[in-house]
Amino acid sequence: MFTPKFPIDQSVSHILKKVCNCCEKENKTLLIIEDGGYIVPKIHQLFDEIPSFVIGAVEQTARGVWNDESVDLNIPVLTVAFSEFKKELEAPEVGKAVVFNVGQLLSKRTFLRGKKVGVMGFGTIGRNVAECLRNSKSIVKISEVDIKKAMIAQLEGFEHMDSISLVKDCDIVIGTTGRKSLGFNEILEAKNNSVFVSASSKQIEIDMDTLESLSESKKTLDIGTEYELINGNKLLVLANGFPVNFYCSESVPNMLIDFILSEILECAARLVTQQFPPGIHEKCVDEEALAEVFCKIHFG
Repeated sequence: MFTPKFPIDQSVSHILKKVCNCCEKENKTLLIIEDGGYIVPKIHQLFDEIPSFVIGAVEQTARGVWNDESVDLNIPVLTVAFSEFKKELEAPEVGKAVVFNVGQLLSKRTFLRGKKVGVMGFGTIGRNVAECLRNSKSIVKISEVDIKKAMIAQLEGFEHMDSISLVKDCDIVIGTTGRKSLGFNEILEAKNNSVFVSASSKQIEIDMDTLESLSESKKTLDIGTEYELINGNKLLVLANGFPVNFYCSESVPNMLIDFILSEILECAARLVTQQFPPGIHEKCVDEEALAEVFCKIHFG
């Protein structure tokens, strides 16, 4: 058991080498189960030819799949990131947690009701965040680079703007893309006293290094960090740029997390019992059968 401190990137190689040495010496197999695409790219960097004891990986996040796709995969990666149940069960709860936690953290300063709130991205998470914000009576605006998703946002009644126009206009901006959506231009163009929030993973959504370089000073608060920028504006980053849905309440109820973990477990079992070619594999779980078992356990 290893418990590296964040950021864990530098620890991954050390841990992976130890694990691979153990597998080789003790004739064990290696099954990778991860959340974020750390191990799979790294094992491809460490070995020109992936050892035969590595049977594959299971990845549960879209961000992890994108990381894995950055290398020429020589092992199978089974993913539940795009499963129907993850989209239909988990994403709405994440949306609720994001909006609830933002409201809680800002409760001593302001209300979400009536505030202009921008959502960067209208994917699975962004769409649910936007809907929850609208239900809280916020004035919600969307920035989405995918033209089809942008069209859907507008058809659902959300105003669509480019990222710069959005940060200039909104009091609060929430990044949900899973990529860096709030960078140099967005930081400098942000409305004075605005709030940046991440609903993504780690500190990916907001370019924290660039933000630090554009700051004259900063103040650490119990809800995040307030920066005074070189242009004279102030910018509050909630939860220091980490995903706000984990900050002060559970992101997803345990019962629903159990279901996602069951999907991961089934993928792991399939890797052990079946042969898969190298690459990303979606829809590897019989979700209908899993739902039937899940309902019997929880609802009788």
